[in-house]
Amino acid sequence: MFLIQYPKRLKKRGVTTEWLNENMLEEILKSYADKKIPQDALLTTLQTVAELGMFTEEVIQNPANKKEVDEIINTAKSDCEKMTIYNQNSKSILLMGMIMKKLRGRISAKVVADKVGFAKGVK
Repeated sequence: MFLIQYPKRLKKRGVTTEWLNENMLEEILKSYADKKIPQDALLTTLQTVAELGMFTEEVIQNPANKKEVDEIINTAKSDCEKMTIYNQNSKSILLMGMIMKKLRGRISAKVVADKVGFAKGVK
């Protein structure tokens, strides 16, 4: 999927993919295998590499540590409690969105969903 679909998605976004070469793709996949890049950050990392025309360690965002994740979750929960939410079924979706807005690319969404008890599709 990564080698075929992601370059197509980048082209649809208007990103030039002609600069991508085997070495760049190999480095991205190696970083993913080493757990430096979460799965949901692969496309944005590939886009950054395509735009730069090279792979460097700087394109990999620093992973969020446990303390930082817990702080962001607690802040988002507090902010969510202050909001007037008319559809209570949407509360968990809103909470998950608020958290991932700050953590996207730095931690897997599955880890965050497990921490906050978010079950997609369950209301």
